[in-house]
Amino acid sequence: MFHPSKTLLVAVLPLVLSMGVGCKKKAAPIEEPDATAQVVTPPTRTREAATGEDLDQLRLNFEKVHFEVDQSDLSDGAKAALRDNAEILKRYSATRVEIQGHADERGTTDYNLALGARRAESVKAFLLAQGVDAGQLRTISYGEERPAVAASTVVAWAENRRAEFRILQAPNDPAVQVEGSVGQ
Repeated sequence: MFHPSKTLLVAVLPLVLSMGVGCKKKAAPIEEPDATAQVVTPPTRTREAATGEDLDQLRLNFEKVHFEVDQSDLSDGAKAALRDNAEILKRYSATRVEIQGHADERGTTDYNLALGARRAESVKAFLLAQGVDAGQLRTISYGEERPAVAASTVVAWAENRRAEFRILQAPNDPAVQVEGSVGQ
C-alpha cells in the first residue's frame, strides 16, 4: 500500500543526513577583553514600551499573598511579595490589575465575602503606600467561592486564605483585554 509520508521520508532522509557530513566548525579563539574598551549599555525601555518577553514576566511575577485565619493584616512575607508587585506596577504604569480577596470555606458566605474584601483592600492600601497609582487597581472579593485547593484540610484552608492578582490591562498586549465590570 502506498503511504505518502513514508515516500517523503525516504526521499528527504538522505538529504537531511548529507547536510551534517563535513560540517565541523572550528571553535572561535577566545579573546581577552580590551581593558580600554567602552561598555555600551542598551537604552532602557520606557514604562509603556514592553516587549512580549516582558509581558510574560509581568504575568508570571505577580505574587499572591496568604493570610492567617480570620485576618486581613499583611505578614512580613506578604509585604515583601507586594513590594515586588508594586515595582512591576510602577514600571508598567498602563497596567491595571484586579486584586481578588479569598477566604477558606469556614464561616458564613457573608462573613467570608467581607473577609475577602478586607484582604483585597489591605493589599490595595499597601500598594498605594508603595506609590502605585490608584487607577491601576481595583478589588473584588470571592470569599470562599473560588478555592485554590478544593479540600477541607488545614493545608487547603491555608492555601485558600489569599489575595491574588488578575491582569486586566497590560501595555502593548492585545491578548489581555480590559474588562469593564467588577464582577464575573
